[in-house]
Amino acid sequence: MLLLPCVMYFDVSCMTKRSLGYFAYRQDLD
Repeated sequence: MLLLPCVMYFDVSCMTKRSLGYFAYRQDLD
């Protein structure tokens, strides 16, 4: 996942959604 666009624009909602999606993805791997 590319977090750079979110960080550049300080998009909190984008960061949150991507973070939740990242953790969900990690859980699927386990």
